[in-house]
Amino acid sequence: MQSKDTRIDRGSPQTAGSGLAGRERPSGTAAASRRKDDPSVVFARKRRDQLLMTEPWLTSEELASRAGVEIDQDSYVQTRRSQRTLLSVPYKGAYLHPCFQFHAHSVDTLPRLEELLSVLLETSANWVAVFWLFQPTGRLGGQRPADTFADDPEKVIEAARLDFFGDPNGW
Repeated sequence: MQSKDTRIDRGSPQTAGSGLAGRERPSGTAAASRRKDDPSVVFARKRRDQLLMTEPWLTSEELASRAGVEIDQDSYVQTRRSQRTLLSVPYKGAYLHPCFQFHAHSVDTLPRLEELLSVLLETSANWVAVFWLFQPTGRLGGQRPADTFADDPEKVIEAARLDFFGDPNGW
């Protein structure tokens, strides 16, 4: 499945961390300063950076090129994102797409991905969904949902429902 093993270049120490995260908060305000140092934000950035370095990703250009789209690549990928037929996350002014969701050497997504995304994206942001997908869970015997999805999508979708919406019988 991981035909192109794209790792994201974080840039030099001077440029690492600039980009989208810097644009999300207003600079020069006390709230922005507190948010930047908030332990949960620091942890999320570290986790994001770790995933960008260790997991394979496709850029929107790579995805469109793989699909054979040479003209209006942005429109092709934007349409798929808006239809929720693929998972994308924003990063430094662009979108990245985790490779777990695709068949090898293809832009065809795995069966039932749309159903999984309907659960994950109903209540959370895309990065939250990615963090969940790449975190081991007891609901899957300690396996990561991204690693299990191709072989057992039903189990992963059910784990997502329970983790994101709760277990109505677990009271």
